[in-house]
Amino acid sequence: MIDDHQEPLLLWLASVTNDPLAFVMGAFPWGIAGSRLEKEDGPEDWQRELLEKIRLGLLTIDEAIQLATASGHGVGKSCLVSWLILWGMSTFPNTRGVVTANTETQLKTKTWVELGKWYHMFIGKELFELTATSLFARSAAEDWRFDMVPWSERNTEAFAGLHNKGRRILVIFDEASAIPDIIWETTEGALTDEGTQIIWAVFGNPTRNSGRFRDCFPGHRHAKTWDSTQVDSREVSLTNKKQIAKWISAYGEDSDFVRIRVRGTFPRVGEMEFISGEVARNATHPFWRISMATIMRRLWLGLTWPVMVPMKALYSSAKAAMLEASYRGSLQVFPLHNWPHKFQQRYWNLLATLSSLTAVVLVAVWWIIFAICILIVLMFSLALSLTALVSRKAWKAKSMPTSEQKYGD
Repeated sequence: MIDDHQEPLLLWLASVTNDPLAFVMGAFPWGIAGSRLEKEDGPEDWQRELLEKIRLGLLTIDEAIQLATASGHGVGKSCLVSWLILWGMSTFPNTRGVVTANTETQLKTKTWVELGKWYHMFIGKELFELTATSLFARSAAEDWRFDMVPWSERNTEAFAGLHNKGRRILVIFDEASAIPDIIWETTEGALTDEGTQIIWAVFGNPTRNSGRFRDCFPGHRHAKTWDSTQVDSREVSLTNKKQIAKWISAYGEDSDFVRIRVRGTFPRVGEMEFISGEVARNATHPFWRISMATIMRRLWLGLTWPVMVPMKALYSSAKAAMLEASYRGSLQVFPLHNWPHKFQQRYWNLLATLSSLTAVVLVAVWWIIFAICILIVLMFSLALSLTALVSRKAWKAKSMPTSEQKYGD
């Protein structure tokens, strides 16, 4: 039986089933005085981009969404893991999922503790129960649950039984670099249900330059099946920039210490290597053999990256802010629980559409401003070039002797 005060919440959760960023913006008290998030305004840019990738991936469920993120320290991996768990559980009935990590200590003292922090700030926590090892729906504890499972090479059954046909499966690996290959292979073999939302997200510091986590990234065996991201600690507002500067000064920008803990890139030399893999690859693929297509692609990314990142963030922020405002406004202004169910659903669908349109308009305005700026720069450059050309011709005309001066009268 659904209480009247729960119905708007359930309708809102249903409206963000396929939009984890909108869920994150509306499910927690961002910027609300007296809350733990009083001085926060939402996720970091890299977190927004990953949540948006999931939304786009859910447009079709023909194949699993597989996301791999390697990062430096302190970028917000654990809180993103918590958001994914709470979104996955609360927006799709009878969701099943597991989370594991490199060690049981990591699971209990970091991953699960962080989940507890966000669970207590979640507007829908009354619908779920959080214990020391699981999160489950109060109405269906056996069929609608998410479990914390320490891995064991001798006991992989927990990862082999992840079937939930026609519903949603969520698998998360924390500090994935140290999780054995057998756990990856067992999990991969279980994610075969047709017509099912399957989301497999792996996170970690890139501590090893071999193994399945390394294989998720470009240049390695499984790169084509994973959408990979590498996050630099210096590009995140959460990190201590002075400490990072000390590390770089002490170890060097390109040292393995900085590559792993700051830049989110894999070390050059593995545990059993004398010559690094990068040196070997450079010897077999010298820079002069790079194709023209690769050069043009890198040039295009270099030119558009400063524009695309803010544009994506603007779109996501605008849409999420509209949805959050609509939900909170409906609770305070409109007595939705008195409306017939079909009108409530139409109301939420209309708000979702308006939020998307608003975001599209803002992005269009952003592109127009960018195009105008580029046009101004080009016109200014053209004007300078023409001025220089005219000045050069005038100087030549003035400095060159006339025929009378050259040959005399």
